[in-house]
Amino acid sequence: MKTTVALILTLLLLGTAGADAAWKLPVKVRFETGEDFSPWTTTDVAFAMGSELNRTSTGGGKFNVEDGRFAVVPMSSGKFNVVRLSGYAPCGDSFTSACLLNGRADGFDGSGRHWQFCASTVCQ
Repeated sequence: MKTTVALILTLLLLGTAGADAAWKLPVKVRFETGEDFSPWTTTDVAFAMGSELNRTSTGGGKFNVEDGRFAVVPMSSGKFNVVRLSGYAPCGDSFTSACLLNGRADGFDGSGRHWQFCASTVCQ
């Protein structure tokens, strides 16, 4: 499973899976540190629907299409963090700007850490 996720993330971020595999965007990102949130940091995040992540996987689909939206965040360690975005957005089958309501989103990674994403000019 970890190997498949690593392969999916590598393909998404390197762009070898095709232009429709993810929607890449430089956004401000921060995560919960325990007492507060980290400062906002700008990074290139790959956003995708569960079905898009499944199409890039050579080992078959592992992401629940019903769960909807995901963000793939590159970490300074060279690894990636997959965040399942909370709430509902009118996305359809592929991730577009409509999936980031008001240019914002939040969600939780596999370890339960809360993340926030902001593509707006003002992030608080």
